[in-house]
Amino acid sequence: MKLNKAISHLFSLLFFISFSALSQGVDKGYFRSPVKPGGVNYLSGNFSELRPNHFHTGLDYKFGGQEGEPIYAAADGWIHRIKISSFGYGNVIYLKHPSGHITLYGHLRNFNPKLATYIRKKMYEAKANDLEVYPEPGELSVKKGEQIANGGNTGSSGGPHLHFEIRDSLDRAMDPLLFGFPEISDKTPPTPQKIAIVPLHIDSRVNGKFQRLEVTPTLSGSSYKLPGTIQITGKVGIEIQSYDQLDGASNRNGFPTFELSDESGTVFKQVVDRVDFNYSRQFLLYTHQNRFSKLYAQPNLKFDFISPKNPQAGHLELEPKIKKTYTLALRDAYANERKIEFSLQGQDLERNVNDGGAPSRATVSYLGNILKIKAPIAPNGGLAKFFVGAHSFEMLPAYQDSQSRTYLWDMDFGLPEEIDICSEVVILNIKALIPAGKEQFFADPKVQIRFDKETVLDDLFLRIKHSGSNTNPQLEINDGNENLWNAMDIT
Repeated sequence: MKLNKAISHLFSLLFFISFSALSQGVDKGYFRSPVKPGGVNYLSGNFSELRPNHFHTGLDYKFGGQEGEPIYAAADGWIHRIKISSFGYGNVIYLKHPSGHITLYGHLRNFNPKLATYIRKKMYEAKANDLEVYPEPGELSVKKGEQIANGGNTGSSGGPHLHFEIRDSLDRAMDPLLFGFPEISDKTPPTPQKIAIVPLHIDSRVNGKFQRLEVTPTLSGSSYKLPGTIQITGKVGIEIQSYDQLDGASNRNGFPTFELSDESGTVFKQVVDRVDFNYSRQFLLYTHQNRFSKLYAQPNLKFDFISPKNPQAGHLELEPKIKKTYTLALRDAYANERKIEFSLQGQDLERNVNDGGAPSRATVSYLGNILKIKAPIAPNGGLAKFFVGAHSFEMLPAYQDSQSRTYLWDMDFGLPEEIDICSEVVILNIKALIPAGKEQFFADPKVQIRFDKETVLDDLFLRIKHSGSNTNPQLEINDGNENLWNAMDIT
């Protein structure tokens, strides 16, 4: 009897391993729609959609504002996980399937009678209202098309809908639309809103200036164009704000594919068809203010959906007077495509550049590792002195016009405490460089901060400002446009 039991456990283990070892590819037709199978469905959200701090990793099925929509198992399998919660996915079911995939059904109003009886018993035993349980494989089997629940509005939900995900055996989210759900229709290509050209190095310029330039593309026939030719110096990157729409719904959704090319072929490509939750907040490094997708490689970005796999992918650079036309293709999960054409031309580094009106006093801004100071023209000269530790460095403006002058400083070279720009002394509060991927500890007389290896998304130039009183101290760290990967500890 003991031997038979051991053999049974061994068989179950081998059975599970064999399924887990299967390729986690896209098998169209394997999954059935969890909502109105064979009918018509509309989505309020889809995969790769930009959300406040993450990619949306599933499909949000609309219910017409009503709870109670029948929810069906997308394929044969067994209940892998059930959770009752007042936040997140609320009442949620995870099914595991023989293919190795996992499907998730979130924001449910209630479970079917069999599951409701099971979870109610577990809640009584645990004496808890919020509960998460992991049934044994095969303990709660389900068949493809079996009703497992009714749709609701539980957890962090803004209205009745089903959040549906397909994950691989490593728990990475996959784009459900690639599996083929005929109940969802999309014949509309994505729509571009704005293109941004950004400098990637201290010697980079966009139309002569170290600045981010945002341009609205205009529709020309079936494609879009950027007006005029943009002058670039050094290496620049392209960013885009855009959206997609599915048939019959007004919601602005995401789409997976961006492909940038020139006459020689593909320069940069990304296909957001699989997301690793371990790196979900890398989204904040990948996007600009959660709105623009960055179409160029970044050294500390952990996402692996970018090609080619080299650190210069998408870094565009042209020799002076060389003009090149680029095409950016936007492609959704149904292969609907929209193209945007734009022209860049190389330009020598200029010292006299019209930079608009001058501020009344010096303004300080940061772009990555570059410190930028723009100041009005000074009658007593334009030479600036940067004080870094025990050293000082004199520097002319990177460029200027009749009203203003602009200085650029690479903070990788050193962290200046103050800068004398002739007309005034600029006091900076840059305290330390916190490198990505390393543990770091910072302390001054008023605060201690500990950074783990996965605290910062990118190299962080720590800026601290103390204010308030001894009884009501206030602490300001960097600004709201800079994000962390994980929490830092502050004392």
